[in-house]
Amino acid sequence: LILHGRHFLISWRQAAINVEKLRNQNLSSQFESLKNQVNPHFLFNALNTISAVTRRDPDKARELIQHLSHFFRSNLKQNINTVKLKDELAHVNAYLTIEKARFTDRLEVEWDIDPQLYESQLPSFTLQPLVENAIKHGISNMLEGGTVKIYSEAFESGFKLIVEDNAGNYQKPSKDHVGLGMEIVDKRLTNFFGQDSALKIESQPQQFTRMSFIIPKLK
Repeated sequence: LILHGRHFLISWRQAAINVEKLRNQNLSSQFESLKNQVNPHFLFNALNTISAVTRRDPDKARELIQHLSHFFRSNLKQNINTVKLKDELAHVNAYLTIEKARFTDRLEVEWDIDPQLYESQLPSFTLQPLVENAIKHGISNMLEGGTVKIYSEAFESGFKLIVEDNAGNYQKPSKDHVGLGMEIVDKRLTNFFGQDSALKIESQPQQFTRMSFIIPKLK
């Protein structure tokens, strides 16, 4: 009976390990799918923007090419599990610089990140999907354009990192690209930080959409 009990316990543990491996493999597969969906769409828009800028402002075009190179170079490194926040912010800044050139005066960006967070580790490719969602499904639908804010707030258990737009066009997704992207970001955050760091989405129509998560304090 004891032998059978030990065998059952070992089998149960192995089964649990196998399930966890499959879950992580599935999440990694979805993560790669998300990156592959982002890149061609962004590249097409970026190249069109650079082409339009080249004739009237060659220096600006060269700057945009450098940002585009930085963005894709960072993207190629995103197979690593975690990055420092300062590197994630640099990745997002490269993306936003090109998007600002595309939208001209229809896109404003405001940053307010506490510098003490720069060395914090977080899952790679976490902020960019949130920022892309704010532009693609928010600001781009506003006739006069709008503002994306990326900022942090301190509280007892850590820092909240927030991406906010003033469009308020968020709709709960079904099975489209936006839904997949937010779901993957949420899963990777909770896998790394725990359930308290799950992605939170708040929205008021025609006022704002606010996506946030917690970077907990180190214990």
